[in-house]
Amino acid sequence: MRYIIFFGLLMLTVPSLKAQKISTLEIVEVLNKNQAEAEYYYRNNWKVLREQALKSNYIDSFEFMIGGPEDGKPGHIVLLTTYANSEQYEKAEENFGKLIESLGGIKLLNDKKPADFRKFIYSQSELVSESKL
Repeated sequence: MRYIIFFGLLMLTVPSLKAQKISTLEIVEVLNKNQAEAEYYYRNNWKVLREQALKSNYIDSFEFMIGGPEDGKPGHIVLLTTYANSEQYEKAEENFGKLIESLGGIKLLNDKKPADFRKFIYSQSELVSESKL
């Protein structure tokens, strides 16, 4: 009995053994009034890849948000990908490469390349979640 109590107390003092989630966050500004091209690119590439990655257990979750354009200001797209642990995060490039290949490459609207319609205004990798949800 003494060992059970000791083990229980030890577990309370040891940091959580559950792996921390890791996220990447990107905020994209749409350039040159190319909102249709940017939305097409992210809906038909980024979002589709995340849906496939979720099914393949390559990621934990993702968020895709579109804002604007409004009052002559450019539109913005917010992209958040969350990995269940560091192993998923470290294999992200390899795993997304496999998915891109399986989907037959990147899809573009009006043959405009990403550099023609987007500018990253914020990009942060390895955000560690401290949420208890």
